[in-house]
Amino acid sequence: MRADPRADAQVIGTLPHTGPDDDRLSIHLSITASNGGWLKIQDASDDDADRARPVYSGQGWIEADAVRFGIQSGRGFAAPDTRSDRVVDLDDNWATEMGRIEKVLDCRQDWALIDFVQERRRDDDDRLIDIPVQDRLQRRAWFRGVCDAQETTCDMRSVDLEP
Repeated sequence: MRADPRADAQVIGTLPHTGPDDDRLSIHLSITASNGGWLKIQDASDDDADRARPVYSGQGWIEADAVRFGIQSGRGFAAPDTRSDRVVDLDDNWATEMGRIEKVLDCRQDWALIDFVQERRRDDDDRLIDIPVQDRLQRRAWFRGVCDAQETTCDMRSVDLEP
């Protein structure tokens, strides 16, 4: 974590890395601001209570594309407003069930701007199947329904409609 939103800013703390082959839970954190591809975070903690790792919990900046999360919505919008054009519409499927987040670009309140790649779709029997690489949907969109709990579903409200 850095003191300011830039690569040459002072390092003020570290967060453990959780990769796709790691069986540990991820780090929980709160995003409070964004600036030019950087996210200001605070209150980081290790959700893996049985094997907790040291975590810097103060405020600081991390590169936005280092963050990954689940999205319990299948609708991505052109702007952080449900009245804007839909850029992605996956019906009742979650974005992170149907594809992957390539990059986190910005956060505003309960919205996240991401580069999203749709890798799966449902067949006529409602089974998930892989989409051929050349046919995969790649879009930049604003999503709501970001989930901060790995082991349970989030407390869902209607993330695809205005509150």
